[in-house]
Amino acid sequence: GDACQTTVGSDGVAASGPAPAFQVANWENRCYRLANADEGPVFGLIEDANPSYGVTLTYPDGEACSSGTKRSLKLVLVCDADVSTVSGSVAVEEVGYCSYEVFLRTAYGCPVECPIINNQLCNGHGICGYNTDSNRAACYCNVGWAGIGCDSEASSGSGVSAEAVVLVIVLVLLAAVLGAVGYTYVKLRRLKVDPDSY
Repeated sequence: GDACQTTVGSDGVAASGPAPAFQVANWENRCYRLANADEGPVFGLIEDANPSYGVTLTYPDGEACSSGTKRSLKLVLVCDADVSTVSGSVAVEEVGYCSYEVFLRTAYGCPVECPIINNQLCNGHGICGYNTDSNRAACYCNVGWAGIGCDSEASSGSGVSAEAVVLVIVLVLLAAVLGAVGYTYVKLRRLKVDPDSY
């Protein structure tokens, strides 16, 4: 609000105008800037090995604390199907002296390869995941759905799958081998050997 328009850090330096976030110190009836509005956020991944898990935005260089340490704010956006906007209060954790983190579960923390369609992540018919073999994120669609954003119904394949064809071929070959072995066994049992012939 207006109470945070002009702020003075613990080092006595005054600042005015907008900021990404403020710390409201009700016990002192004042505000502190958690970040500098002139510096953009530093982008990062929550997990380097799984970019689909979510992203971080770190806002550095806020107003100084009593120790001289600059305040900072880190937004942790965990990839989730929820596309609603944040309303009301959000828990902020002080993870270090004058270092604050906000955790949000939101579709806006997901990779762009997992689109929001019809106001739902992966059209509400899949999940966003990361393929470590191809090194890319994608929507993994529920049964019956296909497409980059799980936005089209999958054709009900009336054909026979490749696995079924291979299984039939293997069973036919197995039956042929067993038939040949049985035939040979029966022929050998019927063979009469005349010991005087030798």
